Amino acid sequence: MKKVLFVCTGNTCRSPMAEAIFNKLAKEKACKVRSCSAGLFVENKKVEQNARDALKTMGITIRHKPTKITREMFDSADLVLTMTREQKLLLEREVKSNKLFSIAEFTSGIDISDPYGQNLEKYIDTAKLLEFSIKTIINKMEK
Repeated sequence: MKKVLFVCTGNTCRSPMAEAIFNKLAKEKACKVRSCSAGLFVENKKVEQNARDALKTMGITIRHKPTKITREMFDSADLVLTMTREQKLLLEREVKSNKLFSIAEFTSGIDISDPYGQNLEKYIDTAKLLEFSIKTIINKMEK
């Protein structure tokens, strides 16, 4: 089974939402790809409540503990997607790879901006943008 690794800054908002949305959509399509997520700079925190609430509006319940990316996680993934081009550049300082992209590069879209500290509406908007991008990602992976 192929594996996608989503990466953001703290692994408390965007990448856990991307992981949950991806796994739901992949399961619905019976696609043999699963995802996980990690952060570049992780503190001992929980996933943001607004991220959990935004996912609930999509019928998704999340159980995730923020995790710092490791080389093993990177190596075990078939595709590594960062939320922004800047995060990709930060990760490229540690590892060069042809499987590392920002979501924008992979989907011909835009960076996924950080909703951290903002209202639920912003988190819901972020979740919708992630869902749109992830549908493109899954379609590309199925080909």
